Amino acid sequence: MKGSGRNLWNGKSMTFERQSLSPGAGGETWDPTRPKFGKSRWILRASYLRSPIIRFFIGFLIVVATFAIAWPFLPRRYEATATIILHPTGPESATDSAESLRQTLDESAIQSEIDQISAPTLLSIVVSKLHLADDPEFDGGWKRWFAQLHLADDPEFDGGWKRWFAQGPRTEADLGEKLLEHLSVLKGRRSYTVTFDFRSSDPIKSAALSNALLDAYLADQTARKRKAIDNLAALLAEQVNQLRAKSDASQLAVKDFLVRTGLIDKGATTSLERELSTLSSEAAMTRSRTAEAQARAAELTNLQKAGRLDGAPEVLASPVIQAFKTKLAGAKSVVSTVDLPQAAINAQIAIECDRILRSAKTQASILAEQEVALKRAIEAIRVELVRRKNLEFGLVALQHDAEADRKALDSAVVRLAGQTARSNAVVPDVNVMSRPVVPTRPAFPRPLLTVLAAVIAGCLVGVAMVWRPFSNWARRFTNIIMN
Repeated sequence: MKGSGRNLWNGKSMTFERQSLSPGAGGETWDPTRPKFGKSRWILRASYLRSPIIRFFIGFLIVVATFAIAWPFLPRRYEATATIILHPTGPESATDSAESLRQTLDESAIQSEIDQISAPTLLSIVVSKLHLADDPEFDGGWKRWFAQLHLADDPEFDGGWKRWFAQGPRTEADLGEKLLEHLSVLKGRRSYTVTFDFRSSDPIKSAALSNALLDAYLADQTARKRKAIDNLAALLAEQVNQLRAKSDASQLAVKDFLVRTGLIDKGATTSLERELSTLSSEAAMTRSRTAEAQARAAELTNLQKAGRLDGAPEVLASPVIQAFKTKLAGAKSVVSTVDLPQAAINAQIAIECDRILRSAKTQASILAEQEVALKRAIEAIRVELVRRKNLEFGLVALQHDAEADRKALDSAVVRLAGQTARSNAVVPDVNVMSRPVVPTRPAFPRPLLTVLAAVIAGCLVGVAMVWRPFSNWARRFTNIIMN
């Protein structure tokens, strides 16, 4: 190299002067490449750091390394899931009292069941069953440690945010709210499937919590259903007592009506019907005889008026008239100037004829009166039969009411017996599709999601470190697309 040499680096020129070796150098030799390339390495490293790609990867690797270092220290969250299927109301609910106790599973009813799963009553059962009041995960954690120091009674910690450090969830309501934060209840879309799970840092505790809540929910639903059945049974028992009293009153009313009206004597109607038949026949015969007697009396009266009564068949057939006529024939055979015996006999014959006429009239009158009496008796029997018939109609109505009350009582007794038997065999209206098991893998954090989050975060940090070149590149790229 001559007097000076030039080295170009990054657009800048640098001049290195050659220095001659002096005798006092002690044999030192000067290597012109050593200062040149030592400085070049530093400049090269600086240029690498200014490179956008290098800076992007540096930021990316820092974030990924941070995620990798933090991964073992991330709190694990385990979830034990229970899956149940709610029963809808069946079509036989109109006739089956057990089915009628179910509610129609519309969206509101399913939401009500979900609210029932996360109800404070069930959560309190889980708290007491698993003794969560002594569990550090639910009793306030590090805040409970402050509370154990009795700082709540210290004036220095008696107000504001300081008191918050000295407090922990001591009451059952606080434990229930804390437990509710770890509970998740979801409904399957367009189905009757409901899933719920508890989140916990301990997989065994998560399964225990979910199983305890599932058992509490099944027991609570069984208790609610049994209570509904018992309430229905109580109503049925009260209804049975009322129907029994009503049926007894109806039966007593029927008996009183039978005794009061005389319908209890079932043979009376038959006797009256037979008597009516007999009287009707006798009345018909009496009517015929009365007509004959009246006709004979009228005929005898006409013969008497015509002076020919002694020729009437009744007169001729009379033994008394025949005796008088025999006497009259004997008197006529005796010759006498005075006709006294014959006149006396004729007078007696005339008297006898009048007696026969009066007898015929009397018989006709008696037969007429007998016919009237028979008609009255027949009319009275008919009135009595009509009365009894009307009473029988009322009796039929009373018996119908009594029979209806008896059938209602029998039906209520059968339903009551069925409810009593069903109360001992009641089961929940849900199917347990899967019970909670101890999870083997944590639900959080998941490796795939963590890697994806690390990649996304690394990319974002890398872009932030090269934001200006990246924005210039994006602007040029946008201009190219727009043009």
